[in-house]
Amino acid sequence: MKVDFCRLSEMHVGQQGTIIGLYIDQPLRSRMSAMGFQKEAVIRVERKNWFGHVLHIVINQFTNLMIRKADAEHVWVRVEVPVDSN
Repeated sequence: MKVDFCRLSEMHVGQQGTIIGLYIDQPLRSRMSAMGFQKEAVIRVERKNWFGHVLHIVINQFTNLMIRKADAEHVWVRVEVPVDSN
Protein backbone atom coordinates (compact mmCIF):
# COMPACT_ATOMS: atom_id res chain seq x y z
CA MET A 1 0.00 0.00 0.00
CA LYS A 2 1.14 3.48 -0.85
CA VAL A 3 0.36 6.37 1.51
CA ASP A 4 -0.97 9.51 -0.13
CA PHE A 5 -2.24 12.84 1.16
CA CYS A 6 -5.24 14.76 -0.17
CA ARG A 7 -8.03 17.08 0.82
CA LEU A 8 -11.28 15.58 2.08
CA SER A 9 -13.04 17.21 -0.88
CA GLU A 10 -10.85 15.20 -3.30
CA MET A 11 -11.69 11.79 -1.83
CA HIS A 12 -13.92 9.38 -3.74
CA VAL A 13 -17.07 7.70 -2.47
CA GLY A 14 -16.13 4.68 -0.34
CA GLN A 15 -12.59 5.89 0.23
CA GLN A 16 -11.31 5.98 3.82
CA GLY A 17 -8.47 7.87 5.43
CA THR A 18 -7.10 9.44 8.59
CA ILE A 19 -7.37 13.16 9.35
CA ILE A 20 -3.94 14.78 9.59
CA GLY A 21 -4.95 18.39 9.99
CA LEU A 22 -7.47 21.22 9.72
CA TYR A 23 -6.07 24.26 7.96
CA ILE A 24 -8.69 26.93 8.65
CA ASP A 25 -9.32 29.95 10.85
CA GLN A 26 -10.02 29.41 14.55
CA PRO A 27 -13.84 29.85 14.69
CA LEU A 28 -14.46 27.21 12.01
CA ARG A 29 -11.73 24.96 13.44
CA SER A 30 -13.48 25.00 16.84
CA ARG A 31 -16.85 24.08 15.32
CA MET A 32 -15.39 21.28 13.21
CA SER A 33 -13.39 19.92 16.16
CA ALA A 34 -16.59 19.80 18.20
CA MET A 35 -18.21 17.73 15.42
CA GLY A 36 -15.41 15.15 15.55
CA PHE A 37 -12.79 16.42 13.11
CA GLN A 38 -9.76 15.52 15.25
CA LYS A 39 -6.25 14.47 14.23
CA GLU A 40 -5.97 10.71 13.69
CA ALA A 41 -9.75 10.29 13.40
CA VAL A 42 -10.76 7.79 10.72
CA ILE A 43 -12.99 9.34 8.08
CA ARG A 44 -14.92 7.75 5.19
CA VAL A 45 -16.86 9.34 2.33
CA GLU A 46 -20.27 7.65 2.10
CA ARG A 47 -21.70 9.61 -0.81
CA LYS A 48 -21.72 12.91 -2.67
CA ASN A 49 -24.65 14.81 -4.14
CA TRP A 50 -25.07 15.05 -7.93
CA PHE A 51 -22.85 18.09 -8.35
CA GLY A 52 -20.38 17.16 -5.62
CA HIS A 53 -21.00 20.25 -3.48
CA VAL A 54 -22.11 18.27 -0.39
CA LEU A 55 -20.41 15.20 1.08
CA HIS A 56 -21.91 12.64 3.45
CA ILE A 57 -19.05 11.45 5.68
CA VAL A 58 -18.63 9.13 8.65
CA ILE A 59 -16.08 9.88 11.36
CA ASN A 60 -14.83 7.02 13.56
CA GLN A 61 -17.72 4.78 12.43
CA PHE A 62 -20.23 6.64 14.62
CA THR A 63 -20.62 10.25 13.54
CA ASN A 64 -22.56 10.84 10.31
CA LEU A 65 -22.23 14.36 8.91
CA MET A 66 -23.04 16.31 5.81
CA ILE A 67 -20.34 18.84 4.96
CA ARG A 68 -20.02 21.43 2.21
CA LYS A 69 -17.23 20.89 -0.31
CA ALA A 70 -15.91 24.38 0.48
CA ASP A 71 -15.38 23.35 4.13
CA ALA A 72 -14.04 19.90 3.19
CA GLU A 73 -11.22 21.55 1.23
CA HIS A 74 -9.63 22.63 4.54
CA VAL A 75 -9.38 19.07 5.92
CA TRP A 76 -6.25 17.12 4.94
CA VAL A 77 -6.39 13.35 5.00
CA ARG A 78 -3.84 10.51 4.77
CA VAL A 79 -5.18 7.72 2.55
CA GLU A 80 -3.76 4.35 1.62
CA VAL A 81 -3.78 3.67 -2.09
CA PRO A 82 -3.29 0.13 -3.41
CA VAL A 83 -0.18 -0.23 -5.56
CA ASP A 84 -0.53 -2.08 -8.86
CA SER A 85 1.91 -4.98 -8.80
CA ASN A 86 2.08 -5.43 -12.60
